[in-house]
Amino acid sequence: ERRSALCTTVYQEHVDFLNHVYALYSQTNPLHLTAFPSVQKMEQEVIRMTISMLNGDDTCAGTSTSGGTESLLLACKAYRDLAREEHGFTEP
Repeated sequence: ERRSALCTTVYQEHVDFLNHVYALYSQTNPLHLTAFPSVQKMEQEVIRMTISMLNGDDTCAGTSTSGGTESLLLACKAYRDLAREEHGFTEP
C-alpha cells in the first residue's frame, strides 16, 4: 500500500484579505480603464512599485496584462526592441 502526506498551512487573515480585495474588484474590467479609474490607479501604482523595486528611474515605463499569450508576446517584443536599440540588431 502506498501512502503519501501533504503538509499545508493556510493563514486565515491572508485568505480574508484576498477575499475582501476580490470582492472589491471582481466586477471591474481593466480593459476599460476610463470606466474603472480605481483600477487604472492601482495598475499605475503596481507598475511604479515594480520599477522602484528593480531600481528603475523616471525614464522607465511598464504595462500590465491579463496573462497568457499577451504577456509572452510583450516580453519578447521588449527584448527585441532592446536588442535593436542597444546592440544594433536589425532582424527580426
